Amino acid sequence: MDTNLDQVELVKDINPGISDFNPRYQLPRNPDLPYSPPPAQVPNGSFPTSLVEFNDRLYFNADDGENGRELFVSDGTADGTQLVKDIHPGTTDYGYSYSSSPENLVEFNNQIFFSADDGKNGNELFVSDGTGSGTQLLVDLYPGENNYGNSYSSYPS
Repeated sequence: MDTNLDQVELVKDINPGISDFNPRYQLPRNPDLPYSPPPAQVPNGSFPTSLVEFNDRLYFNADDGENGRELFVSDGTADGTQLVKDIHPGTTDYGYSYSSSPENLVEFNNQIFFSADDGKNGNELFVSDGTGSGTQLLVDLYPGENNYGNSYSSYPS
């Protein structure tokens, strides 16, 4: 493994800008350390996770600040890093974007399989050929709704 950190560089700032700091999420203060007030604003983050290599590209979930946590792809360049598909489009009553939260990405048989929530079928098994049009629900393993009108979820992992 190459550990030369001089070669590490930012490919793309997927969620640029800053947000107001919410002190509610700050860890308890250590009374033995001098107090310094929290910053008023902090940089946004896309928090990429569930990375998998497929067809010489990197697929992962990230939050771009507009579509919620969705499926992204990168070829290692800024222009080649983009949203594959907004699987759960729309916004909540509070103005936040819905998220499909694709997780457990696995390359198998020249496709990517993962769990996601499209807002209609619950958290179920999805498949992608790496394109938006080729990304879809594979099977709703636990169909139906509970007494509250929410879809059941199989949570494949």
